[in-house]
Amino acid sequence: MGPRRRVLLALAAAALVVPARADVVHLTNGRTIGGRVVDEDGERVVVKTPAGRVTVPRRDVLRVEREGEPRTLLREARQAATSGDLAAARRLYAAAADAGDVEVAAIARREVEGLAAPAAPADEAGTQEVPAGIDPFAEVEREALIRELEAAAPTRPDLARRLAYELFQRAERRHAARECRLAASDYGRARLRVEDEAQRRGLEQRERRCRLEVAAQALRRRDPTLARAAAEPVVDDPDLGRRAAYLLGRAEERLRRPRPAREAYQQALRPVAVPADHDLATMRELARLASVGIPVDTSTPGLAAGWRCLQTRHFSILHPGPIDRAFGERVEGLRGEVLARLGLRTVDDQASIALFLFPDDGAYQGAPGARAWSAGHAARLQGDGEVVPTIYLHTQGDADARLRHELAHILVGDALQDALLPMWAAEGVAIYAEHEEARARWRAHARQLHRKGELRPVREALGQMLMPLTDEREAVLRFYVQASVLFDVLARRVGVERALQGAQRINVDGPEQALRSIGVGLEGFERAVEAALREP
Repeated sequence: MGPRRRVLLALAAAALVVPARADVVHLTNGRTIGGRVVDEDGERVVVKTPAGRVTVPRRDVLRVEREGEPRTLLREARQAATSGDLAAARRLYAAAADAGDVEVAAIARREVEGLAAPAAPADEAGTQEVPAGIDPFAEVEREALIRELEAAAPTRPDLARRLAYELFQRAERRHAARECRLAASDYGRARLRVEDEAQRRGLEQRERRCRLEVAAQALRRRDPTLARAAAEPVVDDPDLGRRAAYLLGRAEERLRRPRPAREAYQQALRPVAVPADHDLATMRELARLASVGIPVDTSTPGLAAGWRCLQTRHFSILHPGPIDRAFGERVEGLRGEVLARLGLRTVDDQASIALFLFPDDGAYQGAPGARAWSAGHAARLQGDGEVVPTIYLHTQGDADARLRHELAHILVGDALQDALLPMWAAEGVAIYAEHEEARARWRAHARQLHRKGELRPVREALGQMLMPLTDEREAVLRFYVQASVLFDVLARRVGVERALQGAQRINVDGPEQALRSIGVGLEGFERAVEAALREP
């Protein structure tokens, strides 16, 4: 390390305390965990995140991307610029430029020039526009072949086509490797080199989808400046605009710009107008749901006047009536109780659950996805680069048991990465997560139906993948009752984790082989269920 570099690094460290190196663990399901890898072996990878340590089984890890010193300095420079400490940002940019990475050096030199731009007017929160710097999607080309093709393309149409092909192929490889920013750059550059209109539109859509993935990743990594640059050009897209507007709103919030954030969320909800008295958190949750395909109209829960949002660490609790902070603490406590009851270890501790509360069953029945026989339901909606967990339920009766039940659906789906389970196992594990009084009611009901001969044979019930194909309340209730018994007996014999492992294999292997894979014989299991149904 040269003397100048040592001095710059020392000055940067003295001027600004910044987070440690940011590593990224890429999972096999396409998601990422950002933080610092503190331990790993052949069985697991341990990541220290702002929310605590996360342990991931090695089999679920696609690759670990460690951030080198040049990238760390560049990230810290951007953070300093975002926070308004321009002097520290300049020192960190200088250190990044001197850190030995050609691409980072070029980016740092260009971005530091943007710091000298005149400050924009302050917004309503009293903060100033973050200096734009350069387009983060403008890549410094390192491949000689593409540089030569770009130089020759203006006079050689045949080479222009070759250039478009090479850029497209590299974009596909980069996207497969989750290098979405670089993939977006390549798709955009390829689009400029093709003449066919249909091909241009296809490349543009690929570029825009990559931009949304970049925006979502940037928000998870707490880089709102990059998220805004990625999402803003996509907000007018007829297909992707809702998602882009939501991500743009998130970025504007992180940059402490509430007015542009509100405008972005409103754009995600168009053409429905949000009441003027809605707080920003309520608008955020509505925009988030709209961004993953929930229909938005005047009947959508949360859109009517009077709805508010209570934020806790893991929840956005939307409600139309009075609610206090103690209720939020209770909901957080129930989440912890469900995790402990089920022994779930690998869940996303940073995920936010949208919890819609209704005062009674009549109001709940207007929620999207409500069934005539249900009192609550949950979903894990898939968006570009994000899973959006939602729970809808009413608060009449035993709301605690109902909430624990729906939380189990969300948390089990997260822990198993939405693996396919027979519906008796999915509902059985959710009932297993309810409190003891509720589980006792299920057991009593099961014994009653068993005496009447109204439960299905165990072998037949184990092999059923779907819910009853009816909305007849009694048929659905019998299914839930039997699901509660089957999972309870299985979990008592092998534990929740192994019970879920066995249940995942039923779709392909059938009940007998699936149970055998976790050390349970089918005939012995049938006897255990029979004994449980005869318990006093």
